[in-house]
Amino acid sequence: MFHNILRTRFFDEKTHPIEEHSDEHGLRQFAENNAVTSFSHLISFSDSLVIGSEQPDLFVRQISNFVYTAFMSCAEDFNEPIINMDTLKSKSRMTVALNNEYEATYIQHGTAPLLFRGGITAGTEVFFNREGRIWNGELSYQAVNVSGLDYIRAYKLEATGAGPRLFCDKKFLNELTDDTKKAVRYVKDDIYEIVWTYFGCEAGSKSSNPVENAMNQINRRILPPALHLYDYYSKADNESGQSSDRVKAHYQAFVELICCGIYKYIHDNGCEKNCVLTAINKHLEQHHFGWIVSDRELDKFCIKF
Repeated sequence: MFHNILRTRFFDEKTHPIEEHSDEHGLRQFAENNAVTSFSHLISFSDSLVIGSEQPDLFVRQISNFVYTAFMSCAEDFNEPIINMDTLKSKSRMTVALNNEYEATYIQHGTAPLLFRGGITAGTEVFFNREGRIWNGELSYQAVNVSGLDYIRAYKLEATGAGPRLFCDKKFLNELTDDTKKAVRYVKDDIYEIVWTYFGCEAGSKSSNPVENAMNQINRRILPPALHLYDYYSKADNESGQSSDRVKAHYQAFVELICCGIYKYIHDNGCEKNCVLTAINKHLEQHHFGWIVSDRELDKFCIKF
């Protein structure tokens, strides 16, 4: 699923370059946010991605959009209350190149939400290299590797806390403009996080009315499936008989991240916040979440960097 999103975005931009889009109604920026043009390097191995970029502000918008889209690509499976995750199945559309022809196929798989947690830093002490590999007994130099102190620093940042969050340090923060910093909130010590759900309010589809964008996320798109996942793992034990407390903590952090991002988005667009606040907290109360969003959450954003 991840590679399908990556492939689609890469070739969409090649086929319809961003500069060809009209700048009217923010269409060009919408197209830019949905691209991966700021990704200068990307290595995928095991359950991890390592991404290099030389465009910090654009990278923040594009990685936020990417993480949002990755989750929404499988969110339909969680739009209703979940009875048993082990028996839940879904079909994923995969496009593969065969003899220079593109063939669409569908695969059946055990459903799991596609969510990422990451650590981000800035610096020059990182190295992306081509290296040798042996494949089917043949030696070639098509393998890639990454090393360096800044890579290790980002790796350690990723483990800061629970949930699908994008943690960063002050080195990276100092590379961002004020317009991007508005989506950054304080975590602890010298660690911050990119609230990717802020940019998710205008991902996938975008109205000229920010309140409409926010309500769409609250009632129909990202919040309902996140709350159903939280509900499922809030049970004392899941269907496999294993404790779900550790998993529950991740989805609790996810729901809070969604609510804070949406509320900050409305605040920054100068909209009337009460209707959005009421809608968010109504959902949280219905799911017995035990937490509500308020203006106090905005204080974590309004910090001196």
